Amino acid sequence: MIEEPEPVRAAMDHYQPAEDEDIQPLVQIAFYEGFIRKRGFDWLLSRYGLCSAITTVGGATCRTRRRPATTSSAPWSGPCTRSCAAG
Repeated sequence: MIEEPEPVRAAMDHYQPAEDEDIQPLVQIAFYEGFIRKRGFDWLLSRYGLCSAITTVGGATCRTRRRPATTSSAPWSGPCTRSCAAG
């Protein structure tokens, strides 16, 4: 765990990956881990375009939602049920 996240956050916020650089590790930390989501989305958008960025965000949002604890055996009717049914 990073004890002083602000210097890392500032560095990531100003970092410009090279055209041929693998941005997946950066996106993993920034977007999926929630460290600096806007920057992670900006990297996705600039590298892959609007449609792919939206699709990625939709999948990530769905994966991060948790099924609420319940004693009912009825299927959960919360958000993302269609796309997350298998997950």
